Amino acid sequence: MTINELAEKVGVSTASISRFAKTVGYTNYREFSMELANVKADGAQSTIFKKIDPDDSMNTMPVKLFRP
Repeated sequence: MTINELAEKVGVSTASISRFAKTVGYTNYREFSMELANVKADGAQSTIFKKIDPDDSMNTMPVKLFRP
């Protein structure tokens, strides 16, 4: 999915998508989307995602979700 398609689908600007990708540690949206494309789609639990704890901050959660 392109950044434009994603932005339209979730109802935000492309700049918001780009900023989100950078906030969670990627250089740009392309790097972010390529990492997501490597997530197993067969239902098996992937090691890419780390466990989110109830005490995690709003800044910590996306980092744990998208960075191994």
